[in-house]
Amino acid sequence: MTVYISGPITHHVGPDPFEGAAKRLAELGQTALNPKDIPACPDNSCVLLPHELEKNFEHSWACFLKYDIAAMLQRCDTILMLDGWQDSHGARLELTVASAVKMHVLFENDIY
Repeated sequence: MTVYISGPITHHVGPDPFEGAAKRLAELGQTALNPKDIPACPDNSCVLLPHELEKNFEHSWACFLKYDIAAMLQRCDTILMLDGWQDSHGARLELTVASAVKMHVLFENDIY
């Protein structure tokens, strides 16, 4: 089973829960796909919105989401929703897509 880890990234504060979840999944014998390890557009062709330009982002939120969802669909059969996913627009979109294609859904408390 390959598990895509989904949760708040852009506005997350505190220790990185993605690494901990990936480690826990490995302990359970699963392969984890951390969206932080998925590269964005290789040619920097994404269009940055004004607030992204102000924050000196290299890639747009839309660009990251596009490549993350593509990797999730191509490589994973399960999605793991980290605590706080409800407050993340991207995580909610990932869950919607995963549910639409009948991926198995886990929540953080399912692996601890």
